[in-house]
Amino acid sequence: MERFQSLLARAREEEEELAGLRLTDLTLEGEDLSSVGFRSVVFDHCRLLGCDGARASFTDVTFQNCDLSNSQFPDGYWQRCRFTGCKALGAGLYGGLFQQASFQGCQLGYANFDKSRLRHVKFTDTDLKSGFLSNCTLKCTEFRDCALTQVSFVHTLLKGLDLTTCLIGGLTLSADHHELQGAVVDTFQAADLARRLGIVIKE
Repeated sequence: MERFQSLLARAREEEEELAGLRLTDLTLEGEDLSSVGFRSVVFDHCRLLGCDGARASFTDVTFQNCDLSNSQFPDGYWQRCRFTGCKALGAGLYGGLFQQASFQGCQLGYANFDKSRLRHVKFTDTDLKSGFLSNCTLKCTEFRDCALTQVSFVHTLLKGLDLTTCLIGGLTLSADHHELQGAVVDTFQAADLARRLGIVIKE
């Protein structure tokens, strides 16, 4: 940890990125990571708890079996980042730009992606229950085998998004439910959504 903090201090002083590192079993609590750039870094079994990563940038960064719960990364930049088996409960990821990123087998309950731009992002086997994806722009984004129950998609257009493999009960939407226009759902999901619209389906 002391070595990492030394590298972090030097990067701040010289306004350089932290690059080419493999960090294993690192624990940071309440650490200031704001405006720091990370490139080609692997975080393996690390715990970044309650950290401040405002405006931090991550390029070609891998997070393996890490815990980022309650850390805040507003207005972050995430390019070609991979999250595998990670936990980020209540993490603040709002206002971010995510490009060519992936989340595999992650726990993202209550995570906040509000006002983020997601381009070529894939969520697989990931739990986003009670998360926030309001006012987002989704381009070439996929959700496969994900738990999206009670997620807020207010003012986020879901047109063309295939939700057939996901759990989508209790979504938070605008009063007119315009977010759902063009979304792809299966028969059972459609019946549940129809009830929310006050439509009675006669069997």
